[in-house]
Amino acid sequence: MTNISKEQEITTQLKKLFTKRDVYTTKDLAVELGLPVREARQLIKDRIALGHTYTIQGTMVIYSNLIPKSVHKINLDSMAAGTYKIGATGDNHLCSRYERMDVLNALYDVFEKEGITQVFNTGNWIDGEARFNKHDLLVHGMDNQIDYFVKNYPQREGITTSYITGDDHEGWYTQREGVDIGKYAEYKAIAAGRNDLKYLGHMEADVEIKAPNGKTTIRVLHPGGGSSYAISYTSQKIVESYTEAEVPDILFNGHYHKSSYNFIRGVHVVQTGCTEDQTPFMRKKRLAAHIGGWIIEFTVDTNGKVIRFKQEWISFQDKGYYKKWAYQW
Repeated sequence: MTNISKEQEITTQLKKLFTKRDVYTTKDLAVELGLPVREARQLIKDRIALGHTYTIQGTMVIYSNLIPKSVHKINLDSMAAGTYKIGATGDNHLCSRYERMDVLNALYDVFEKEGITQVFNTGNWIDGEARFNKHDLLVHGMDNQIDYFVKNYPQREGITTSYITGDDHEGWYTQREGVDIGKYAEYKAIAAGRNDLKYLGHMEADVEIKAPNGKTTIRVLHPGGGSSYAISYTSQKIVESYTEAEVPDILFNGHYHKSSYNFIRGVHVVQTGCTEDQTPFMRKKRLAAHIGGWIIEFTVDTNGKVIRFKQEWISFQDKGYYKKWAYQW
């Protein structure tokens, strides 16, 4: 039996075991797997390193596809003191027939020319797989989609892309396979020699920028639910749902494929748009696709409060627009 088939056999066996129950002692798990306790424990550790959603607490092995919120500190000291310039994108849906790699690459060309070193991605960077989107896909299979993402997502000298995962699309793999798909993608990116793709967390992550007497919090979010009649309404309700203690300074909000800026409860709220043409599903639901991305420049005081905020939407059209003009030329 090859190593690959042995790995597949163990993965299938683990999935069956943890379908029966969520918690095993390492001793019980070792008995089920027919391995010594030390080997069974190491087996789980190896899978955790690859992004599988197991945890080890003492002698217990626990499975859950609930991934806790993450908080990160990103060093932006190379930028002008107190003033920061960053890029934002999301809902790229690589592997979809409606992906706009031309737009995504053009965005990163602009980011590079503008001297941006940090880009935040609000999730749905691949299309994932479900029963209802299989005919929309260019690439099928979890590993194949991740490999496509690692190979094709724009890479520019000096730019780091910090991304989250949605509970849908790439998150469908998390739900079905029990893999923290963002962590797994980062692992495969590093293995392929890419150190510019940094995983922040699942669905929501906070990034803190330290100030002399405080901090600035950027929240990167991929919420759920459908689009509202008014473009800003869902973002407004999201911010209104926060308690005073958890309100961020800046919120980057994906999922809805919409572009907007609003100032709500003292929060600078940016919907990051998309780099995917309108899909048949969106067409049927009368949902517009706002294609493009953002450059954000902001200044903070010594307490970390945002005192100046400038946003620039970089807009693109559907693919047919460019084809029309190409034919005329």
